[in-house]
Amino acid sequence: IGSEAGGAGAARSLMLGTSNRTTMIILADTPTANGFIQANVGAGTPGTIVGANIASVWSSGSGVATTLNLTPTSNQTGTGGYTAFKIAAVENGTPTGPKLFADFQRGGVSKFTVTTSGYLGFNTTNPTHSLTFSQTASGMAFYNTVDQLVNYERVAFTWGANNFDIRGQQGGAGNFRTLTIAD
Repeated sequence: IGSEAGGAGAARSLMLGTSNRTTMIILADTPTANGFIQANVGAGTPGTIVGANIASVWSSGSGVATTLNLTPTSNQTGTGGYTAFKIAAVENGTPTGPKLFADFQRGGVSKFTVTTSGYLGFNTTNPTHSLTFSQTASGMAFYNTVDQLVNYERVAFTWGANNFDIRGQQGGAGNFRTLTIAD
């Protein structure tokens, strides 16, 4: 199924497994203001099989491009509920490698992962606890202010010189708060 353009015409196409595009579904052949979806369904070599691949290339001198934007809308009333985004992984075997619901990467390096066991990992694909930071993490902070850069109040958990520090910090017009550890 397809629509090809000739001459000065514009192609508007839905293509399913055409001879020049192996196992592809293409809903819009050119990125437009309305979006661009290209899916490789079940394509790949063993070990790299991808069920669906949404690939987009954006070239712009300014502005922020959105690759994937999901906007579920609920107009329900009453006691009903909904799930905005659901991943239901099914294991029909016993894989021994990483089992991830999500792996957010930049430049091929994992920045944030969610395992099928519910563990969250930052800069690691193998989190061992509910929340795991890799050895390259600089720390974690909890803010008592909206401003996180200039006028802030926070408690910070950091590594430095092989010491783990928990301390209250403030910047600019922020107030220094007492850190209390109690039972």
